Amino acid sequence: MEFLIFGIFFLTSGIYLYFEWNEKRRETQIQKLFLMPSLLVSAYLYAIFKNWTMPLDLGIALCFGFLGDAFLLKNENRSIFQMGIVSFLAGHLLYGWIMIKSIKDCTLFLVFLIGLVYVSILFLFLKKYDDKKGFTYFYILYGGVILLFALSSTVLFLQDPNRVNMMIFTGAHLFVLSDMGILKDYKEPKRWSPVILLYISGQFLLTLGILLKTNI
Repeated sequence: MEFLIFGIFFLTSGIYLYFEWNEKRRETQIQKLFLMPSLLVSAYLYAIFKNWTMPLDLGIALCFGFLGDAFLLKNENRSIFQMGIVSFLAGHLLYGWIMIKSIKDCTLFLVFLIGLVYVSILFLFLKKYDDKKGFTYFYILYGGVILLFALSSTVLFLQDPNRVNMMIFTGAHLFVLSDMGILKDYKEPKRWSPVILLYISGQFLLTLGILLKTNI
């Protein structure tokens, strides 16, 4: 029954998807600004209902998600686009920090092996979309933070493959895929993209997973 509290977020997301599918640009832009605030409110009310603690770093990460959404409303502007991605990366750093705090002793070889796989994938992806117009250092920063984010969620799950860690792992990787999709859509615009579905799902699973991880 308590999961109905997240209906606030899902209702907001559903309205957003309806506007986007029907190409109501102004309504879509306005509605997108309510996505992360509605998730933050839902998570906070859920924590109160369960008599849990709402992690401060999780709340700040969701606020960075809101800033990323706000900046990317003007994604045709290169500088504002970069500010949006940097906001998301700041949120990723906080998510990564939350996961790293939960990781116990782990094998360095395992971290190296997983990291090598992620570095290879990111290198091939970012190389494809490098426009040789000043994005190089930005790509390096982007790749480094994404690597930390994905790697920490993977190590956390492999160390203790339970339901909560699986939720965090899945949410993190859906979020990473949405980030990569944002870059792809920026370079190759489409009428409609599934990126927002990855983003909504990833944020929800991460938020709920971190709440459970913190309080159970």
